[in-house]
Amino acid sequence: LQISGKASEWERSGSTGKKGWGKSLPHWSSSPRRKKMSWSYGDHVCFDISASKEGILHVWDSRKNPCLFKMRMTHSGKLREEENSEPIPWEPRRPSIWVTVVRLVEEKFLFYADSEGALWTQTRQEQEGVENSGWVLERWHRRKIHDDQITALHILGDRIVTASRDRDVKIWDRSTMKLLGQFRCHAPISHLEPCPWADPSPRFIAGDTLGNIYFLEWTSLSA
Repeated sequence: LQISGKASEWERSGSTGKKGWGKSLPHWSSSPRRKKMSWSYGDHVCFDISASKEGILHVWDSRKNPCLFKMRMTHSGKLREEENSEPIPWEPRRPSIWVTVVRLVEEKFLFYADSEGALWTQTRQEQEGVENSGWVLERWHRRKIHDDQITALHILGDRIVTASRDRDVKIWDRSTMKLLGQFRCHAPISHLEPCPWADPSPRFIAGDTLGNIYFLEWTSLSA
């Protein structure tokens, strides 16, 4: 794949320190000075947490057979389950493959990234009296977009941004999956987060396994 967008590496530091750019963990330790929350739900262990525009936390359990728990923060600082857990049928091509990142957009568009660099997508269809409504195993679409495990996935409007252990950060057109921009880091990418103020030019902060930090901006994207 050719580089179709321009990325500038603003700065790279030698160490990320302990305050990295990671996802929230399912369990936090408590301290007397700072009150921290702890999420526990039986024997479930979550591997990914994201938030919807409505303030709903999407808590994903089991990398092999992802199940969605929808939680909301109460005024007392506790998590309350919004509705029953929702198992979603998914079958990898091999038992050694697992889901690494999940994003659910508008409660309708579902994105799975896996350990082999593939992106799985499905659109939920809700129709009364129709047998194949909701999430259906046969409705998954799989596309190979990286050469190694995908470690970050962000849906930003009509753009999809991914990062991988193959060292690449990529921007895609959401509707056509055309590659719009690409940047290669010096080591496998462990974290990637978008800057909330980046408008209209996409800006990101990335970290790799060597401790380097990258501040990236795409000044032009091929449509």
